[in-house]
Amino acid sequence: MNDLKPAGDPVSWPIDPSEVTIGIEGFNAADLESAELFTRTLRSLRAQTYPIERCEILVVVDPTTAGDLQRIRDSLPEATLLLAPEITYYESKNLIASQAKGRYVVLLDSDIEYSPNAVESLLASFEHGAELVVGNTTFDPGPLRDYLSASDWPALRAESGWGEWLYANHLAARRETLLRFPFSTDVTRCGEAAINVTRMRLQQAGIRVWFCREARGHHHLPPFWYKQFRYGAHAVRVRTLYPEIPGGRVVRIPLVGPFLAIAGTWVRTIQRAWRQRRDLPGGTLGYPVAVLVLTVAKAGEMIGAYAQAWAPRWVDARFGWFSLPDRRAPLEPRVLRPLDAS
Repeated sequence: MNDLKPAGDPVSWPIDPSEVTIGIEGFNAADLESAELFTRTLRSLRAQTYPIERCEILVVVDPTTAGDLQRIRDSLPEATLLLAPEITYYESKNLIASQAKGRYVVLLDSDIEYSPNAVESLLASFEHGAELVVGNTTFDPGPLRDYLSASDWPALRAESGWGEWLYANHLAARRETLLRFPFSTDVTRCGEAAINVTRMRLQQAGIRVWFCREARGHHHLPPFWYKQFRYGAHAVRVRTLYPEIPGGRVVRIPLVGPFLAIAGTWVRTIQRAWRQRRDLPGGTLGYPVAVLVLTVAKAGEMIGAYAQAWAPRWVDARFGWFSLPDRRAPLEPRVLRPLDAS
């Protein structure tokens, strides 16, 4: 992918590698049933300009996922493996933070190909005084990518800076911040809407997030309609559990609640697209196309929202997104050090 080449001159090592923990979850690759995606991610990490082999590297893997252990060993022999059965997406992020020794933790996903300077650029961003830094994650290349990205605040942002967005698939943070604000694990197995809870708590604490445009990555996503249906279901789930989230109270209104919740996100999406209209394909003339594409995407979310609101048992039985493991005791992963043979 040509647009994954480093942007400009590489920055100097901003933080000593001995102070950095690289954390990778294996959940997404297992969820998408794609060993190729995991291999692609590991290959992009091996090509980093930052010396990650001198960092602590933690990889969280469900030991029931056949083949992952040897794949990781082959690509990152320096990695320590944390084996945790039935671990969910955000549980893996919290586990990495709790096990990390570094003062700075870089959280990466198993279904994203990262640019060679991604880790280096993320860490360089701490010079701005940030406690959390997010990279520039975009969708896999496709005919609608740029229009869909218009709904994502950083995707078309012209430069790095303070922002309102947060996601855990391309995140660097001070370890104490991650421990102070752990990710919510009671919403869903695969994450997504639970990040809204963390973002809300960070905002209430006055903690802002720095967006680093230079740290780029291509994110593989599920099929379009499946993804939009899931987004809608997650939106209802998180607002039901956390009514203090914007739209959390209206989602409970009979009949029209799901519509109002998704309509509210549609309005904000269209507003973001308008602010970024000059960066769309065709410039401002591409804005009507973006509105159409985003409206169709929101229609898929609307279907998922109503399905979750009216038939949650069917959604759970069909997809299992909200069938969370019973955690009556803290997670105790089996730890495989780099020199372990088993």
